[in-house]
Amino acid sequence: MASVSQQKYAKLGVARPAAPGEREPVTEQELRDRVAQNVRGMRTAAGLTVEVAAERAGLDARHWQKIEAAETSATLRTLARLADAFAVDPAVLLAPPRPHDS
Repeated sequence: MASVSQQKYAKLGVARPAAPGEREPVTEQELRDRVAQNVRGMRTAAGLTVEVAAERAGLDARHWQKIEAAETSATLRTLARLADAFAVDPAVLLAPPRPHDS
């Protein structure tokens, strides 16, 4: 049986973060890709359009599109807004996506 923590991450559609020493250093591009995949996955799972999701987060739809395309780095303020739009902790957006979401 999966632990509560594992169930929580599975429900959110992301993998459990690795413990220190279990992984290689993460690059900026990898973080942009993670945020892009996690945001897109949560948005589509919620059945939201880019426009509706962006409005929920108080962001411009074009900026949201750039985040989902990993064309821009999100500021901490933007990460907080994205997380608030899905009622999740911002760390969830930085977690590695589950393998089938890649």
